[in-house]
Amino acid sequence: MNAFPAVPGLVLLAAMVTGCTGSNAPSGTEPLNMMDLRSEFPSLDSSVKKMDHRVAEISNGARYLLPAFRVLYNDPLQYPVFGGRLSNLFVRDYHQSEALLHHAFMVLGAPAGGWGPPPGGLQENENEFRFHFTGDNSNTWESLPVNIRTLVLDAMKGILEAGRIASEFTAPIGRMISEYGLNNAELFREKLMEPWKHRQLVEFGTLDLAGEADLRKLSFASRLMASQLQKLAGMDVQDVGAGFRSCFMETHMGRVGIFGRGNDTITGDWCLVIDLGGDDLYAGTMASPSGTDRPFALVADLGGDDTYDSGEGYLVNACMGIGMLMDVSGHDQYLSGKEGMVSACYGTALLYDMEGDDLYSCDGGYSLGAAHVGAGILADLTGDDRYLSGDCSQGYGGTMGLGLLLDGAGSDRYNSIRHCPSFVQGAARGRWAEATDGHSLGGGLGILVDCGGADEYHAGSFSQGAGYFLGGGFFADLEGNDRYQAESHSQGYAAHFALGAFYDQSGDDRYNERTDPLKITQILGGGRDFSLGFFLDGEGDDRYHFGNRSTGIGDLNGIGVFWDRDGDDSYTWHKNRVNQGSASMGKTIGLTPGTGTGPRLFDVPSGNRLGIFRDDQGIRMVTENHFEK
Repeated sequence: MNAFPAVPGLVLLAAMVTGCTGSNAPSGTEPLNMMDLRSEFPSLDSSVKKMDHRVAEISNGARYLLPAFRVLYNDPLQYPVFGGRLSNLFVRDYHQSEALLHHAFMVLGAPAGGWGPPPGGLQENENEFRFHFTGDNSNTWESLPVNIRTLVLDAMKGILEAGRIASEFTAPIGRMISEYGLNNAELFREKLMEPWKHRQLVEFGTLDLAGEADLRKLSFASRLMASQLQKLAGMDVQDVGAGFRSCFMETHMGRVGIFGRGNDTITGDWCLVIDLGGDDLYAGTMASPSGTDRPFALVADLGGDDTYDSGEGYLVNACMGIGMLMDVSGHDQYLSGKEGMVSACYGTALLYDMEGDDLYSCDGGYSLGAAHVGAGILADLTGDDRYLSGDCSQGYGGTMGLGLLLDGAGSDRYNSIRHCPSFVQGAARGRWAEATDGHSLGGGLGILVDCGGADEYHAGSFSQGAGYFLGGGFFADLEGNDRYQAESHSQGYAAHFALGAFYDQSGDDRYNERTDPLKITQILGGGRDFSLGFFLDGEGDDRYHFGNRSTGIGDLNGIGVFWDRDGDDSYTWHKNRVNQGSASMGKTIGLTPGTGTGPRLFDVPSGNRLGIFRDDQGIRMVTENHFEK
């Protein structure tokens, strides 16, 4: 393990050489004092003091800003350090799923359960734990070893108790949404997602629901469930006989299924599935709650090369509740034919895969670690993995949401050269409705952290550490010779009262070599319209491709920083027709000729906009690629 070198003011993260599971998990390094960053960029210090979230809120009438965003926006030099510190915590603790949830809800202003393991149960309610076997299952149950039966019953008791807390979280939201006469989880979700899917609303009742969401209850219930689920995932099942096939129970919150070590096909509606091994097929909706009647759905799979194929159903979709899936080992496939895989909307979604070369493929957006009003977390501890999704995914934060994609050791691929969605890989945005129905909403926090390996990242716009309208995006890759592709507004970019930061710690990296040179623009450390975009590459011989208005641009009262600390680097500036004539490489610019802004009620402070380009060590070569007019 190689500690991050002492860099004034930044960061942040431990280098990942051996992976980061179990005893190999890095302890991380504490971020240095903010005063050091101010000394590195003294011109930034005066500029960032001009930013004030109150102006953004008043000017746009925005509701539901994260408390953490308010603090960071008012002193945005904290943001790169904050992102690194938070990523450090995720990396340090990601062998503990409940710790990941604790950190996520702490950012959302709703920590619950204290530090360390949450309490084991609410003893005063132990008499409420009731279940009965369905069919002729009692003899099958008795064939399990005593230690397995004891652990399963203890976990069921804890999970069902936590389910009551989850019910308290969903009850007021359910009462409000019941006025619409909706009777299933899919209709619930469509209704709840309306503010973020439609630019202009004609019915505004769902906008008030976020004010009814007590995230502390959700936080507490989520940690309790994750703790119990991880105990189940850690069971030693070697003594379970080959004759054990399955056992089913009925509880007041739904069905529980225990499956043996064979190759099973698992379908149906479950509140808890425990699979002891085998190459299994999970078909249809799984690990997705079904509203107020069953506010949680959990799966623990202890081994095998499994396929989770939801088809037109949902997979780890937490709408009004808690959905969790833990897979201990195997080369697994997670497939969904619709949006919302590993996604939370008024809930907690957690997919926690501990080992194997896995495929995560969702045909729609809002997936693979996405959240509105809650937390959506996809954590894959090790393996060469592939991630495919639509827009607003792979670490995406919407209003009052934290979305996280955390990947450990392995060489991974995110999307493909022919499939480049937007608002992915550490992205966040709010709802900007100043020009439509006037009901603007704050954004959330979107984070992607990849610990190591030679990775490939493909995206369109507003990705790879990008924030839009009162949202904050953060991206960190800690080790490896990586390849990045994006078209615009990405790689440490923010626009319209937002924050974005990108950090690659080490490796000989290639930026945007395969992006269309006729389209590339506004990339690699840019801030527009009272926003801060920050790009940092720590070390390595890197190659950068970019267009106009890129690499450290302060645009329209924004602040953009590009900083390459070490290595022999090359820069290719594609001077195409997009933002033609605009500067790059550390410039401060105003409006594009011929454009304008709406009326501003508040004075724009002088000195607010600033663009910085720094390449500190090594040989630097710059090439300009001109296109015929």
